[in-house]
Amino acid sequence: MAFRQLLKTLEVDRAVAYAVAARGWQVLAGPVTMLLIARFLPQETQGYFYTFGSVLTLQMFFELGLQTVLVNLVAHEWAHLKLEPNGTISGDALAGSRLASLLKFVDRWYSICALMFVVVTGVSGFYFFRSHNSDIEWQAPWWCLTVLTGLSLRLIPRMALLEGCHQMRAVNAVRFWQGVCGNAAVWTAIACHAGLWTAVVSGAVRLAFETWLVEVRFRQLRRGVQALAGEHPISWRDEIWPLQWRIALQGLGYWAANNLFNPLMFQYHGAVVAGQMGMTLTLITAIQTAGAAWLSTRVPVFSELVSKRRFAELDRLLKRLTLVSLGFTAVAAAGVLLGIVGLQAIAPKLADRLLPVGPTAVLFGGALVIQILTPQAYNVRAHRIDPFCLLATIAYSATGCAGWYWGSKNGPLGAALAHLLTLGLCYLPPHTWIWWRVRRELQVDAEDDVMKS
Repeated sequence: MAFRQLLKTLEVDRAVAYAVAARGWQVLAGPVTMLLIARFLPQETQGYFYTFGSVLTLQMFFELGLQTVLVNLVAHEWAHLKLEPNGTISGDALAGSRLASLLKFVDRWYSICALMFVVVTGVSGFYFFRSHNSDIEWQAPWWCLTVLTGLSLRLIPRMALLEGCHQMRAVNAVRFWQGVCGNAAVWTAIACHAGLWTAVVSGAVRLAFETWLVEVRFRQLRRGVQALAGEHPISWRDEIWPLQWRIALQGLGYWAANNLFNPLMFQYHGAVVAGQMGMTLTLITAIQTAGAAWLSTRVPVFSELVSKRRFAELDRLLKRLTLVSLGFTAVAAAGVLLGIVGLQAIAPKLADRLLPVGPTAVLFGGALVIQILTPQAYNVRAHRIDPFCLLATIAYSATGCAGWYWGSKNGPLGAALAHLLTLGLCYLPPHTWIWWRVRRELQVDAEDDVMKS
């Protein structure tokens, strides 16, 4: 009973537990992967391995922030619907009609995005990697991984449908087992000297689990939504685009600020440094995402509370979740830094596959800043607005430019300092001020509406 009470205090439900477990598994599996990479992959191959992943994040240039908008829109409509045991959808007819039309629209959107991604990113990446003379056979793995990523991109709207329909427990459970099986497959591939084909194996496992989830496990839910009459379509221009273009601009800036590290190091400092940066960022990202799991799994809940005008409950929930998220990230970051110090003393060759403690600590500082910004954005976006567009675009663009300049001249430490300073000094203060002002205005307007009614 005491343990259950502790979990309740920490806002840990099954969805959060699976999400944290998935990231916790990544943190635990990370050292095994590092050992195998250090044993079987040359440092130059390691650089290609991680830079592949960074370049493939260009997918956000094609979906243009629609995934974030989609989860919120689905949650708003699903608040008035439910799935019956026989697979049909019951509830408000208007909400069902709007949800069906939304799914039809985004299915077409992502089909086009996936095709464009494979062609444009595949060709761009091919010429980027070809500009570096190397004996490594990277061409075939690159094209295979690009196609697999495009197929996963095609499944995003159906994954977002599940998240918005309050199926986060099932989604995160599959992601946990996807991570476990993916790591096992990657370890086997590395040990079998698969080289860069290891990345292809990882992408194939991810696609297999996502396909099973949306096409087998929740086929009834998807077909139930598709069977609804789409007589009341959601207006893309009026209801999606006003928020989508703002999130898209911020996403592109976020990409420039956070995903340029590996290509930047690859271009100016070689594949070896890019490999160190990539492995370190993998650890940091796993911890950062695990910390954000308390928030990301509650996005449908935030939207539902807004839909029902329960703003005080939303504020209390966000405050608790933010404190837990920050605390988890800070403790985990300290553990990683101590681990690097230990590796430098007892296994210097393995420690050489990671960045030194200094740049790693600075990168963690930037991660903590992002953990503060995230709940503020979730809070406001639950109202289907986004007042951060201009600020985020300027701040992230400045971060990317500063990272490019300092990183090209001073290596990983320069890029990390640029990231932390620009986010902490130029973005966090005004972002917090805008969030506080808009939050108060929204609540006052809602109270006025209640009094008038």
